[in-house]
This record gives sequence, structure tokens and C-alpha cells, in this order.
Amino acid sequence: MSKGLCVVITGSSGAGKTSVVRRLLKQISGSARLITTTSRELRPEEVNGVDYNFVSRQQFEKLVKQGKFLEWEENYGNLYGSERAVLEQMLERHSVVLVTLDVRGAKSYQKVYPSAIIVALSVPVDQILERITARAPIDSAELERRIEAVTREQAEIDTFDFIVENRAGQLETKTVPRTEKIILNELTKRQSSTRA
Repeated sequence: MSKGLCVVITGSSGAGKTSVVRRLLKQISGSARLITTTSRELRPEEVNGVDYNFVSRQQFEKLVKQGKFLEWEENYGNLYGSERAVLEQMLERHSVVLVTLDVRGAKSYQKVYPSAIIVALSVPVDQILERITARAPIDSAELERRIEAVTREQAEIDTFDFIVENRAGQLETKTVPRTEKIILNELTKRQSSTRA
């Protein structure tokens, strides 16, 4: 069996990464989402091994020391990371493995897993802020921090393989079809190069 294609979908918080990945999973035959590892508590609606691989903070830190992660980071006191072995196993079983990461995580993938294709979602800052504030109310200090982060991250996405706009109201009509086309083209290129 040939090895699958690792595709990182990245962008700022509120860029629509999860929405794009959900739709791609339905549309691309043989695709799967990488199940990442976290030290945070399991929520009632979540299933271990489906939503995340849930481990204790101590177990996570041990995995870090053993060099098991391609990338990892701490957000809001919880650790999140992509285990190399899990990704490799999934790539053996699936034609496409989709990974949802923030810009910092995608930059790490760029360095440690250069065969991954990185697709950045670009969204006008005002639309990202609308999406973020629609999720839950945030105070002005947090809003200012988010504006700075989004502005910085949007400036960094030029270093990724592909940039796809995800404007309001265009998810189904433009964003997902363009992203799917990129992935299918990359699959075709890889299959052609392995035959040559």
C-alpha cells in the first residue's frame, strides 16, 4: 500500500479550519483526520481515541521527553500535540490525512515534516473577529490580544504551500472546492512521481 498524503489545514482562530476539514472528510475518499493527543480533561460528549487521545499531563510530558511528538504546544494550561507514530500509522491506512493546526503548529510541521502539504485559510481580519466574538463574549483586553494575534498570523501564512480564501458565505461554493482541488492535484502529482 502506498503512503498517504499529509495535509495540514491552518489559519488563525476563527478562520474556519474545523469546518473545512469536516467537509473535506465527507468529500475525499480515503481521507481521515489526525487524532491528536491532549492532557486536558475529557468532555462528556467526547470519545477517547476519536476526538483526541486523552492522557495525563505526566504522560504527555513523558512522551515529549521521549521525542514522540512532531509538534506540541501548551494552550490555556493544557498540552496538545501530534504524535509521529499515530500520523505514520494513519498515512499507511489512508490516502489523505488531514491535520488541523494553528499557524504556530503548522510552522513546526513545515520544519519537521517537510513532505506535508500546508494549506492556509486566509480570512479578512474583520470577519475573523466577527466569528470569534460570535462564539462567546470576550472582554476588550482579550479582543485586542486576538486582533494582534490574527494580524501577526495572517502575515505569516505567505510561507505556506497554498493559501485559500475563506470569506463569509463562500465555504461550500469556493473554499472547500478549492482546497479539495489542491489536495487531489497533489495526490495525482505524488502518484505520478512514484510511478516514474
